[in-house]
Amino acid sequence: MHMLHMNVLNDLDTIHKRIAAIQCQLAQLGPMRPGCFSRQYRNPKLKKGP
Repeated sequence: MHMLHMNVLNDLDTIHKRIAAIQCQLAQLGPMRPGCFSRQYRNPKLKKGP
């Protein structure tokens, strides 16, 4: 049982380190603006163009 507990703690530590690394990578991208992932059109009335 003790070994299982240690494995869970090691897994959690690995996950926390990965999250921290991803957060650092995102911070290096610079400021981000919230947006929408819906399709955007050059001409919204005709729904044409990416």
